[in-house]
Amino acid sequence: MSRLRLFRGPSDKYLIIINPMSRMGKGLRKALWTISRLVIRRMDFETVLTRTPGHAEEIVAGLDHHIDVIIAIGGGRHRPGDSQRPDEAAA
Repeated sequence: MSRLRLFRGPSDKYLIIINPMSRMGKGLRKALWTISRLVIRRMDFETVLTRTPGHAEEIVAGLDHHIDVIIAIGGGRHRPGDSQRPDEAAA
């Protein structure tokens, strides 16, 4: 498995957005591994599972509290700064 190096400030808050269906379940396994590392380090985090394409964007847009770090596990090929998701561009 890949290494995850976590450097944190005194009060960093993490949000983990997980696509449980990515890579036929491998994304969920990677998410569980990542969560275990956060627990071992006693880091402050919360997790959210996506349900539909674009759901991760809705989650981030709807945040009503401060998050220092967002970790997205699994999903499509949408990159930060893209104006449209690949499935919208084809339409």
